[in-house]
Amino acid sequence: MNVNQIKTRILILKSIDTILVLCLIAAAGYSFFYATNKEMMLLYCLIGLYLVNALGKYTSHKIAMMHIQIDLLEREKKKEQRRTLMKTRHTIVQ
Repeated sequence: MNVNQIKTRILILKSIDTILVLCLIAAAGYSFFYATNKEMMLLYCLIGLYLVNALGKYTSHKIAMMHIQIDLLEREKKKEQRRTLMKTRHTIVQ
């Protein structure tokens, strides 16, 4: 997997988190204004909040791991560039 693919996955994970939070806010707003059984809707919103929080923790961990992968790939790319530069210098000097 290259750097751009990892960055795309990070963007997808962040957008999924954002969409879930917005859906939870919309459900809470609907239950506040239009629900007939507000206590039950409040319970559902709290359960949804717990699930969004748990998923947010998981994706935060996953995103942190992907940032580490990006750093490792960039370091490896820099090392490879240095190696090729040293090889070209060595062949030119001889």
